[in-house]
Amino acid sequence: DRLRRGGPAPPDVGRLRPTDGDAGAVFDQVLEHLGEAGVVVRLTEAIWLHGETVAAARQALLDHLANNDEITVSDFRRLVGTTRKYALPLLEYFDGLRLTRRQGEARVRGAGFAAAAAGPAATGTGAEGSQPERGAL
Repeated sequence: DRLRRGGPAPPDVGRLRPTDGDAGAVFDQVLEHLGEAGVVVRLTEAIWLHGETVAAARQALLDHLANNDEITVSDFRRLVGTTRKYALPLLEYFDGLRLTRRQGEARVRGAGFAAAAAGPAATGTGAEGSQPERGAL
């Protein structure tokens, strides 16, 4: 819950982790399970974001790059309302997903951008667009 409330600037995981050895180990296991389930996303050893925060940042990035050729770390930081501490690892995460790629001091559309921008409805893999809403017909 604290990761969700932290939005694009959550507390470091080290500050959330209990100092008791057993409780700390359980915390690590729970965090790993949440990561595997996509509830949280690990950007660095200390920086984990809630999945909803990452999804919102991803959509903001896709929207920006649909209308612009590039985005700088500073532009992205302002776009998602965070600091460089979180903006840079988020952009590196998106680079890893091939949504973006670094070109000089900016990010440009990566190899996976077109498919991501088209969304799940275009690929037929998501719930959106695959079935009409109840009462829509």
